[in-house]
Amino acid sequence: MKKLILLYLLMVTSTVYPACFFPADGTGVTPEVEKVLAGITDGQKIVQFDDMKFRVEDLEKGGFSGPPWTNGQVYYTFHSSITSEQATAWVEAAENWPLYANVTFIPRTSQANYISVFPSTSNSSFVGMIGGAQNMEIASWDSEFIIAHEIGHALGMCHEHSRPDRNSYVTILFENIQEGKEHNFELRVADVYGSYDFDSVMHYSGCAFSIDCPAGSGCDCTNATIIVDPPNEAWQSLIGQRDYLSYWDRCSMAGRYGAPIGQAMFVDSTSGLPEYGTYCYPYHQLSTALGAAMTGETIFIIGGDHNYAPITIDQWVVLGADDGEAMIY
Repeated sequence: MKKLILLYLLMVTSTVYPACFFPADGTGVTPEVEKVLAGITDGQKIVQFDDMKFRVEDLEKGGFSGPPWTNGQVYYTFHSSITSEQATAWVEAAENWPLYANVTFIPRTSQANYISVFPSTSNSSFVGMIGGAQNMEIASWDSEFIIAHEIGHALGMCHEHSRPDRNSYVTILFENIQEGKEHNFELRVADVYGSYDFDSVMHYSGCAFSIDCPAGSGCDCTNATIIVDPPNEAWQSLIGQRDYLSYWDRCSMAGRYGAPIGQAMFVDSTSGLPEYGTYCYPYHQLSTALGAAMTGETIFIIGGDHNYAPITIDQWVVLGADDGEAMIY
Protein backbone atom coordinates (compact mmCIF):
# COMPACT_ATOMS: atom_id res chain seq x y z
CA MET A 1 0.00 0.00 0.00
CA LYS A 2 2.79 2.43 0.88
CA LYS A 3 4.41 1.89 -2.52
CA LEU A 4 1.10 2.56 -4.28
CA ILE A 5 0.60 5.82 -2.38
CA LEU A 6 4.12 6.97 -3.23
CA LEU A 7 3.56 6.26 -6.93
CA TYR A 8 0.25 8.11 -6.80
CA LEU A 9 1.83 11.25 -5.35
CA LEU A 10 4.67 11.16 -7.88
CA MET A 11 2.20 10.98 -10.74
CA VAL A 12 0.31 13.98 -9.40
CA THR A 13 3.17 16.27 -8.42
CA SER A 14 5.40 15.71 -11.45
CA THR A 15 2.77 16.90 -13.91
CA VAL A 16 3.09 20.27 -15.64
CA TYR A 17 0.39 22.91 -15.08
CA PRO A 18 -0.13 26.42 -16.47
CA ALA A 19 1.17 29.02 -14.00
CA CYS A 20 4.01 31.39 -13.28
CA PHE A 21 6.23 30.80 -10.25
CA PHE A 22 9.51 32.51 -9.45
CA PRO A 23 12.23 29.83 -9.20
CA ALA A 24 12.85 28.56 -5.68
CA ASP A 25 16.60 29.14 -6.03
CA GLY A 26 16.29 32.45 -7.88
CA THR A 27 16.64 33.57 -11.46
CA GLY A 28 20.26 34.56 -11.02
CA VAL A 29 21.48 38.15 -11.41
CA THR A 30 20.11 38.61 -14.93
CA PRO A 31 20.28 41.87 -16.92
CA GLU A 32 16.76 42.58 -15.66
CA VAL A 33 17.95 42.21 -12.05
CA GLU A 34 21.04 44.33 -12.74
CA LYS A 35 18.75 47.06 -14.07
CA VAL A 36 16.69 46.94 -10.89
CA LEU A 37 19.77 47.01 -8.65
CA ALA A 38 21.18 49.97 -10.56
CA GLY A 39 18.19 52.03 -9.42
CA ILE A 40 18.56 51.14 -5.74
CA THR A 41 19.23 54.06 -3.41
CA ASP A 42 21.57 53.92 -0.41
CA GLY A 43 19.93 52.17 2.49
CA GLN A 44 17.03 50.81 0.42
CA LYS A 45 16.12 47.32 1.63
CA ILE A 46 12.97 46.46 -0.34
CA VAL A 47 12.03 46.64 -4.03
CA GLN A 48 8.35 46.58 -4.98
CA PHE A 49 6.71 45.88 -8.36
CA ASP A 50 3.02 46.68 -8.09
CA ASP A 51 1.98 44.36 -5.22
CA MET A 52 5.09 42.10 -5.24
CA LYS A 53 7.93 42.82 -2.84
CA PHE A 54 11.51 41.53 -2.79
CA ARG A 55 14.43 42.12 -0.43
CA VAL A 56 17.37 43.88 -2.06
CA GLU A 57 19.81 41.46 -0.40
CA ASP A 58 17.99 38.52 -2.02
CA LEU A 59 18.12 40.18 -5.45
CA GLU A 60 21.84 40.76 -5.03
CA LYS A 61 22.44 37.11 -4.12
CA GLY A 62 20.20 35.24 -6.53
CA GLY A 63 17.81 37.49 -8.43
CA PHE A 64 14.04 37.10 -8.28
CA SER A 65 13.02 34.07 -6.25
CA GLY A 66 9.93 32.46 -4.74
CA PRO A 67 11.08 29.79 -2.29
CA PRO A 68 8.28 27.41 -1.26
CA TRP A 69 7.27 27.15 2.38
CA THR A 70 8.93 24.27 4.20
CA ASN A 71 6.62 21.23 4.15
CA GLY A 72 3.90 23.54 2.83
CA GLN A 73 3.37 24.95 6.33
CA VAL A 74 2.63 28.69 6.32
CA TYR A 75 2.61 30.39 9.72
CA TYR A 76 0.92 33.74 10.19
CA THR A 77 0.16 36.47 12.71
CA PHE A 78 -2.15 39.50 12.63
CA HIS A 79 -1.21 43.04 13.60
CA SER A 80 -2.99 44.18 16.76
CA SER A 81 -5.06 46.72 14.81
CA ILE A 82 -6.71 44.07 12.64
CA THR A 83 -10.31 43.38 13.63
CA SER A 84 -11.71 39.90 14.21
CA GLU A 85 -13.78 40.29 11.02
CA GLN A 86 -10.66 41.13 9.00
CA ALA A 87 -8.75 38.21 10.49
CA THR A 88 -11.61 35.89 9.58
CA ALA A 89 -11.66 37.28 6.03
CA TRP A 90 -7.94 36.58 5.61
CA VAL A 91 -8.17 33.04 6.96
CA GLU A 92 -11.17 32.27 4.73
CA ALA A 93 -9.26 33.55 1.68
CA ALA A 94 -6.18 31.52 2.63
CA GLU A 95 -8.21 28.34 2.98
CA ASN A 96 -8.98 28.35 -0.75
CA TRP A 97 -5.44 27.10 -1.48
CA PRO A 98 -5.31 23.99 0.79
CA LEU A 99 -8.39 22.64 -0.97
CA TYR A 100 -6.17 21.90 -3.97
CA ALA A 101 -2.55 21.87 -2.75
CA ASN A 102 -0.60 20.44 0.16
CA VAL A 103 -0.31 23.74 2.04
CA THR A 104 -1.59 24.52 5.52
CA PHE A 105 -2.01 27.89 7.24
CA ILE A 106 -1.20 27.79 10.93
CA PRO A 107 -1.32 30.57 13.56
CA ARG A 108 2.25 31.33 14.63
CA THR A 109 3.51 30.61 18.12
CA SER A 110 7.31 30.88 17.97
CA GLN A 111 8.18 29.78 14.43
CA ALA A 112 11.00 31.70 12.74
CA ASN A 113 9.42 32.05 9.29
CA TYR A 114 5.95 33.57 9.09
CA ILE A 115 3.63 36.08 7.43
CA SER A 116 2.71 39.14 9.46
CA VAL A 117 -0.57 40.55 8.15
CA PHE A 118 -1.09 44.31 8.39
CA PRO A 119 -3.98 46.61 7.45
CA SER A 120 -3.02 49.15 4.80
CA THR A 121 -4.28 51.43 2.05
CA SER A 122 -2.98 49.01 -0.62
CA ASN A 123 -2.40 45.29 -1.12
CA SER A 124 1.08 43.79 -1.28
CA SER A 125 3.08 40.70 -0.39
CA PHE A 126 6.59 39.33 -0.50
CA VAL A 127 6.99 36.49 -2.99
CA GLY A 128 7.62 33.04 -1.55
CA MET A 129 9.05 32.29 1.89
CA ILE A 130 11.84 34.84 2.31
CA GLY A 131 12.91 33.76 5.81
CA GLY A 132 12.00 35.46 9.08
CA ALA A 133 8.98 37.73 9.34
CA GLN A 134 7.50 38.94 6.06
CA ASN A 135 4.80 41.57 5.94
CA MET A 136 1.63 41.23 3.91
CA GLU A 137 -0.46 44.37 3.59
CA ILE A 138 -4.18 44.18 2.89
CA ALA A 139 -6.63 46.95 2.02
CA SER A 140 -9.33 44.98 0.17
CA TRP A 141 -10.81 43.17 3.14
CA ASP A 142 -14.15 42.75 1.36
CA SER A 143 -12.63 40.85 -1.59
CA GLU A 144 -11.85 37.23 -0.77
CA PHE A 145 -9.92 36.63 -3.97
CA ILE A 146 -7.86 39.81 -3.91
CA ILE A 147 -6.62 38.51 -0.58
CA ALA A 148 -6.16 35.05 -2.12
CA HIS A 149 -4.15 36.73 -4.92
CA GLU A 150 -1.75 38.20 -2.36
CA ILE A 151 -1.47 34.84 -0.63
CA GLY A 152 -0.68 33.33 -4.05
CA HIS A 153 2.34 35.66 -4.19
CA ALA A 154 3.39 34.58 -0.70
CA LEU A 155 3.27 30.98 -1.95
CA GLY A 156 5.63 31.88 -4.80
CA MET A 157 3.39 32.88 -7.71
CA CYS A 158 4.13 35.78 -10.07
CA HIS A 159 1.68 37.64 -12.30
CA GLU A 160 0.47 35.56 -15.23
CA HIS A 161 0.85 38.42 -17.73
CA SER A 162 4.58 38.69 -16.87
CA ARG A 163 5.52 35.09 -17.63
CA PRO A 164 8.28 34.88 -20.26
CA ASP A 165 6.05 33.43 -23.00
CA ARG A 166 3.24 35.97 -22.65
CA ASN A 167 3.96 37.70 -25.98
CA SER A 168 2.56 34.63 -27.73
CA TYR A 169 -0.82 35.28 -26.09
CA VAL A 170 -1.26 38.98 -25.31
CA THR A 171 0.08 42.31 -26.54
CA ILE A 172 1.16 44.95 -24.02
CA LEU A 173 0.43 48.53 -25.17
CA PHE A 174 3.15 50.38 -23.30
CA GLU A 175 1.99 53.70 -24.72
CA ASN A 176 -1.23 53.31 -22.71
CA ILE A 177 0.49 52.55 -19.38
CA GLN A 178 0.70 55.22 -16.70
CA GLU A 179 4.09 56.84 -16.46
CA GLY A 180 6.30 55.05 -13.99
CA LYS A 181 4.23 51.84 -14.02
CA GLU A 182 5.84 50.24 -17.06
CA HIS A 183 7.91 47.92 -14.87
CA ASN A 184 4.70 46.16 -13.78
CA PHE A 185 4.42 44.74 -17.30
CA GLU A 186 7.99 43.59 -17.88
CA LEU A 187 8.67 39.95 -18.65
CA ARG A 188 10.05 37.91 -15.76
CA VAL A 189 12.39 34.97 -15.75
CA ALA A 190 10.17 32.37 -14.12
CA ASP A 191 9.26 28.70 -13.90
CA VAL A 192 6.44 28.42 -16.45
CA TYR A 193 3.94 25.61 -15.97
CA GLY A 194 2.04 24.81 -19.16
CA SER A 195 0.08 27.09 -21.47
CA TYR A 196 -1.12 30.61 -20.70
CA ASP A 197 -4.03 30.95 -18.24
CA PHE A 198 -6.27 33.88 -19.15
CA ASP A 199 -8.60 32.93 -16.30
CA SER A 200 -5.93 33.09 -13.57
CA VAL A 201 -6.59 35.08 -10.40
CA MET A 202 -2.96 36.22 -10.87
CA HIS A 203 -3.66 37.92 -14.24
CA TYR A 204 -4.05 41.69 -14.68
CA SER A 205 -7.19 43.16 -16.23
CA GLY A 206 -7.05 44.68 -19.69
CA CYS A 207 -7.20 48.18 -18.18
CA ALA A 208 -4.63 47.73 -15.42
CA PHE A 209 -2.66 50.96 -14.95
CA SER A 210 -4.26 52.52 -18.04
CA ILE A 211 -3.70 56.22 -18.67
CA ASP A 212 -7.50 56.51 -18.48
CA CYS A 213 -7.53 55.43 -14.83
CA PRO A 214 -6.60 57.02 -11.50
CA ALA A 215 -2.90 56.80 -10.73
CA GLY A 216 -1.81 53.36 -9.59
CA SER A 217 -5.02 51.55 -10.46
CA GLY A 218 -7.31 50.22 -13.17
CA CYS A 219 -10.82 51.18 -14.30
CA ASP A 220 -13.20 50.81 -17.23
CA CYS A 221 -11.01 52.26 -19.95
CA THR A 222 -10.80 53.09 -23.62
CA ASN A 223 -7.01 52.82 -23.84
CA ALA A 224 -6.32 49.24 -22.80
CA THR A 225 -2.90 48.16 -21.57
CA ILE A 226 -3.31 44.43 -22.33
CA ILE A 227 -4.86 43.13 -25.54
CA VAL A 228 -5.65 39.42 -25.89
CA ASP A 229 -4.33 38.15 -29.22
CA PRO A 230 -6.22 35.97 -31.71
CA PRO A 231 -7.66 33.38 -31.50
CA ASN A 232 -8.43 34.07 -27.82
CA GLU A 233 -10.10 37.49 -28.10
CA ALA A 234 -13.15 36.27 -26.17
CA TRP A 235 -11.02 36.50 -23.01
CA GLN A 236 -10.50 40.27 -23.37
CA SER A 237 -13.32 41.27 -21.02
CA LEU A 238 -12.63 38.38 -18.64
CA ILE A 239 -8.94 38.67 -17.79
CA GLY A 240 -8.20 40.01 -14.36
CA GLN A 241 -11.08 38.28 -12.56
CA ARG A 242 -10.94 38.24 -8.76
CA ASP A 243 -13.89 35.95 -8.11
CA TYR A 244 -12.31 32.49 -7.81
CA LEU A 245 -9.15 30.47 -8.26
CA SER A 246 -9.03 29.26 -11.84
CA TYR A 247 -8.79 25.57 -12.63
CA TRP A 248 -5.10 26.01 -13.43
CA ASP A 249 -4.43 28.26 -10.42
CA ARG A 250 -5.54 25.30 -8.34
CA CYS A 251 -3.64 22.67 -10.29
CA SER A 252 -0.44 24.72 -10.59
CA MET A 253 -0.30 25.18 -6.83
CA ALA A 254 -0.69 21.41 -6.51
CA GLY A 255 2.17 21.14 -9.00
CA ARG A 256 4.41 23.30 -6.79
CA TYR A 257 3.42 21.88 -3.38
CA GLY A 258 1.85 18.51 -4.18
CA ALA A 259 -1.77 17.45 -3.96
CA PRO A 260 -3.47 17.60 -0.55
CA ILE A 261 -2.67 14.59 1.61
CA GLY A 262 -5.77 12.48 2.13
CA GLN A 263 -7.84 14.67 -0.21
CA ALA A 264 -11.27 13.62 -1.41
CA MET A 265 -11.71 11.93 -4.77
CA PHE A 266 -13.02 13.90 -7.74
CA VAL A 267 -15.13 12.98 -10.77
CA ASP A 268 -15.67 14.88 -14.02
CA SER A 269 -17.14 13.08 -17.04
CA THR A 270 -16.05 15.96 -19.30
CA SER A 271 -12.36 15.51 -18.50
CA GLY A 272 -10.19 14.15 -21.30
CA LEU A 273 -7.12 13.87 -19.08
CA PRO A 274 -5.65 10.73 -17.50
CA GLU A 275 -7.74 9.75 -14.46
CA TYR A 276 -6.23 9.44 -10.99
CA GLY A 277 -9.15 10.70 -8.92
CA THR A 278 -7.47 14.02 -8.05
CA TYR A 279 -8.92 17.47 -8.67
CA CYS A 280 -6.59 18.05 -11.62
CA TYR A 281 -6.92 14.51 -12.97
CA PRO A 282 -10.41 13.38 -11.90
CA TYR A 283 -12.04 10.05 -12.52
CA HIS A 284 -14.29 10.19 -15.57
CA GLN A 285 -17.09 8.06 -14.11
CA LEU A 286 -18.75 8.12 -10.70
CA SER A 287 -18.80 4.32 -10.75
CA THR A 288 -14.98 4.28 -10.89
CA ALA A 289 -14.75 6.51 -7.84
CA LEU A 290 -17.34 4.49 -5.96
CA GLY A 291 -15.38 1.33 -6.68
CA ALA A 292 -12.20 2.87 -5.30
CA ALA A 293 -13.75 4.65 -2.32
CA MET A 294 -13.13 3.61 1.25
CA THR A 295 -15.78 3.79 3.97
CA GLY A 296 -16.63 7.40 4.83
CA GLU A 297 -14.61 8.89 1.94
CA THR A 298 -15.83 12.03 0.17
CA ILE A 299 -16.37 12.08 -3.59
CA PHE A 300 -16.85 15.44 -5.30
CA ILE A 301 -18.55 15.55 -8.71
CA ILE A 302 -17.03 18.65 -10.28
CA GLY A 303 -18.44 18.41 -13.79
CA GLY A 304 -20.41 16.42 -16.31
CA ASP A 305 -23.69 14.60 -16.63
CA HIS A 306 -23.84 11.35 -14.64
CA ASN A 307 -26.76 9.11 -15.62
CA TYR A 308 -26.47 5.63 -14.11
CA ALA A 309 -28.45 2.52 -13.50
CA PRO A 310 -28.70 1.76 -9.75
CA ILE A 311 -25.27 1.08 -8.22
CA THR A 312 -24.78 -1.05 -5.11
CA ILE A 313 -21.74 -0.40 -2.91
CA ASP A 314 -20.60 -2.07 0.29
CA GLN A 315 -19.76 1.04 2.33
CA TRP A 316 -21.14 4.51 2.93
CA VAL A 317 -19.57 7.52 1.21
CA VAL A 318 -20.22 11.27 1.09
CA LEU A 319 -21.16 12.78 -2.28
CA GLY A 320 -20.77 16.47 -3.10
CA ALA A 321 -21.15 18.51 -6.26
CA ASP A 322 -20.34 22.01 -7.51
CA ASP A 323 -23.61 23.92 -7.85
CA GLY A 324 -24.64 24.13 -11.49
CA GLU A 325 -21.61 22.21 -12.72
CA ALA A 326 -22.72 18.60 -12.27
CA MET A 327 -25.91 16.56 -12.46
CA ILE A 328 -26.55 13.14 -10.95
CA TYR A 329 -29.75 11.24 -11.73
